[in-house]
Amino acid sequence: MLTTILKWGNSFAIRLSKPFADQLGLSKDSKVEIVLEKDKIIIKKPKPEYDLKKMILKVNDANIHKETDTGTITGKEIW
Repeated sequence: MLTTILKWGNSFAIRLSKPFADQLGLSKDSKVEIVLEKDKIIIKKPKPEYDLKKMILKVNDANIHKETDTGTITGKEIW
């Protein structure tokens, strides 16, 4: 796909086509990571950020794991 670099304030902008955005699941205000590798600009979805406090709030009686028996003691473990 050939596109044109546009001016946006003191910066430059590249328009991302809707089919590309749809394929990556991006929409207005989505965060993306921009990486420069040699002579290439790579735009990709960032790795998800996890918030331990939010994750813990989702733990409930229906999704908590039961205790697991790991067998008899074989060393100097203390339980």
